[in-house]
Amino acid sequence: MPNVRFVKADFSEGDLNGLQGRALVFFSMPSVDTGVCAPQTNTFGNRLKAHGAEG
Repeated sequence: MPNVRFVKADFSEGDLNGLQGRALVFFSMPSVDTGVCAPQTNTFGNRLKAHGAEG
């Protein structure tokens, strides 16, 4: 997998190389400005956190 760069929740930069050995879940969506996408994103994030996910 290529070394993808991203912005973390605290707005610092990260990349996949810094996450080696960890389980990763990739979630992508087109927009959070709809009545469905925003609540769905929040629910997804809360469920991940309930399982000990970071980010």
